[in-house]
Amino acid sequence: MKREAGRVQGFSMVELIVVVSVIAILLGTAIPGIARYIRTYEIRAAASEITGQIQTARMRAVQKNVNLGVVWAADSVNASEHRSGWVVEDDQMPQSAPNWTAIGGEDWNFLLGNGAAGSDAQARRIGGGMRPIRREVQFVNPTQCGLAAGNRSALRFNRFGAVCALPDATCQANPPNMPAYPNVITLAGETATVCLEHRRRGLRKIITITRGGRVQAVDGWR
Repeated sequence: MKREAGRVQGFSMVELIVVVSVIAILLGTAIPGIARYIRTYEIRAAASEITGQIQTARMRAVQKNVNLGVVWAADSVNASEHRSGWVVEDDQMPQSAPNWTAIGGEDWNFLLGNGAAGSDAQARRIGGGMRPIRREVQFVNPTQCGLAAGNRSALRFNRFGAVCALPDATCQANPPNMPAYPNVITLAGETATVCLEHRRRGLRKIITITRGGRVQAVDGWR
């Protein structure tokens, strides 16, 4: 019985050219979108983090039914590391010294957990504090986003979730020992705004906070 050897057929040159052409077209379509995503990732991620901080501050104020408030502040003093974060102003550890019942009795360092007696436990309990934002992203004066100049340095949320900007007569005074943070927040009418900028790419994001506490991020001017 005679057995025929099997023949293996490969791709023709035309078929290879067609496949390579299809791959090239797909890559040409996808790469610009991937490149745009990479370019905007850091500024988008930073805006998301800041938005989350502000929303968390408001939520904590409502959940804890605070008498004094919850403050969110933006620090752009250090050119190499911008920071932001929130602190619950009401005493979360009333059995530990120092105790306070009014803003005048507070200490910003204690609220942040910066070494005062019991402060580390206080900071862990509330889960807040100032943290670095993404390295390539910085707070800039809202004029860089085509907005009015910054006129406030921090926001305070009350038990109803409403927001006012520090320092402000309707918002009470700053806590003692609070640094003189730059005015990177613009309060105009019922809305507060913050401008973020990517250091190298010049991309910007505007974060808006209404007096009722609604927070959103949109693209800013380039």
